[in-house]
Amino acid sequence: MIGRFCVGLLSFALASAHAAWEPPPLSDDDMQRAESKYQQYCALCHGEDRSGYKADHAPSLRSQSLRSTGLPGFIYQTIGWGRANTAMEGYHVEMGGPLNNADLLLLTTWLAQVEPVELIDLPDDVIEGDAELGGEIYAAQCAECHGETGQG
Repeated sequence: MIGRFCVGLLSFALASAHAAWEPPPLSDDDMQRAESKYQQYCALCHGEDRSGYKADHAPSLRSQSLRSTGLPGFIYQTIGWGRANTAMEGYHVEMGGPLNNADLLLLTTWLAQVEPVELIDLPDDVIEGDAELGGEIYAAQCAECHGETGQG
């Protein structure tokens, strides 16, 4: 049952460093429960097989790059609290959704276990950039499709 490792996983799911995240394997029953929740709440947009783009801009949840850099924290947060300025609403009960913390952990763990991928240890280093130069590049290369302020 998911409850036996829920508390331990929560600390991993919310941690920014994720390379060491190794959740205990889900039982067959938990895998089936997670698959059922995925089909009920996620498949409409992300596809029954997690291939994505059944709805505009709903990414593939099979993407190795997303899964190797987004687990566990980013995926957990996105399912629970949504993505600003997208159709991805938050599914956590705090956002008016049907899922509690245990459900979010179940789905996050299931996604990690359905198709295992090696997590990339992303550095926490602050990246300093040149906003003026970035603005020039954006205006020349991106604004035509994405709009002057990224709205398109």
